[in-house]
Amino acid sequence: LISYSFPGLTIYNTEKKTVLHYSPTSNKGVIFEQLSAMMTAQNGNVWLGTYQKGLIIKDANSKEFLQVLSSELNPNGIYPTQITDIFEDDNNNIWLATLSHGVYFISNSNRKSKTLTRFSATWNKLEDNTIWSMMEDSKDRLWIGSNSKGIQILNPKDKSSLSFQHDPNDPKSLSDNTVLDILETEKGDIWVATNRGLNLFDSDNNQFTRFFYDDANFFSAYVLPNIFEDSSHNIWVASFNGGLTKLDTNFESKNFRHTQSKNSISNNFVTSITEDKTGKLWLGTRNSLNSFNPKTELFERFNLPNNSIWSLHYDMKEHSLLVGTSSGLIKFNIEKRSSEIFNKGKGLAGEMIYCILQQDRTIYLSTEEGLSQINSDGKIINYQQQNGFQGGYNLNSCTKTKNSIFYFGGNKGCLYKPSTPTTNKKGENEG
Repeated sequence: LISYSFPGLTIYNTEKKTVLHYSPTSNKGVIFEQLSAMMTAQNGNVWLGTYQKGLIIKDANSKEFLQVLSSELNPNGIYPTQITDIFEDDNNNIWLATLSHGVYFISNSNRKSKTLTRFSATWNKLEDNTIWSMMEDSKDRLWIGSNSKGIQILNPKDKSSLSFQHDPNDPKSLSDNTVLDILETEKGDIWVATNRGLNLFDSDNNQFTRFFYDDANFFSAYVLPNIFEDSSHNIWVASFNGGLTKLDTNFESKNFRHTQSKNSISNNFVTSITEDKTGKLWLGTRNSLNSFNPKTELFERFNLPNNSIWSLHYDMKEHSLLVGTSSGLIKFNIEKRSSEIFNKGKGLAGEMIYCILQQDRTIYLSTEEGLSQINSDGKIINYQQQNGFQGGYNLNSCTKTKNSIFYFGGNKGCLYKPSTPTTNKKGENEG
């Protein structure tokens, strides 16, 4: 059993019932000061991350330690920052998540040396650190949408990257550099929502087809925070103050806006969209939860303990909605129409719920003050700045990869690896 503290490292032998403690500099110059992350690899080696002192590796077959010190001068080394998490993938490569300096990649072939390589020079040098959207596609590439620099696509297989930005002289470029949501459809089409316009990616020619972009289209004036594909393969687009727009499989559009009718959408400020197992859509707005029947095209409004809604997630097993509001999370039972509230007073890191992911019966939330994990027994665990994570996150900026790595986007980005692998992503049903 190995544990770390401030300062030093303690190893407890459960068979011999002996304790061995390493003080900050007690082992051949290895610095065990301010340890911040730990992982036991499949080969038994123990990897330790530090605060500004690099990486320490303990050999499973000996008492020897190898330290890879941080250096601002070595471009292939670890920048002097805090290592917040360590993860070993299925190919025995090692990934290091850091505080504000990106992700480092250590290939299996380099694990016995002091050579570290960055996952991508571009990854570690993003011109814009504010991330609004993320999505893993069917080719295992991670798409990252930024605040002002468009899209970056990272390929973990060959460690390459590809970027797309708006070019005012190219009508086939990205419509805007603020990318708020990215969606891959069931048939593999990739849609990108921005501050101005919706984009369909042409992977053969690395270019985009724009929708709702021209000045003649009223929808071009509105920010598009969320896009969703329903079970009939229609694309639904949320907007700030422009209502809800449907784009069918023939690219014909229809807009739904608030009117005096009680069967209209309650508010034109739409933040989030999901679908339940009956085919009914659910919409989060600034003043209430709405359901929408695609057959009758009628809306129904629901009054919750807090009606300023920012994020939604559908739980198929419980036929319930996880509703992220400006004052906590609400679990809304659709059949009973009952609510259960989780907020800062009950242990959440923050009140504003920006994005929701689920794994089995465990819920993960990003808030303005950190990440929160709600276990099936109701226990809440928070990951905040004091734990090596960034403080605040952004609306609808989260995704889960096939390997069950969680990404939450904010001003500096974040990575979290849960223990039990599943395959659902943001916007998909847990069932």
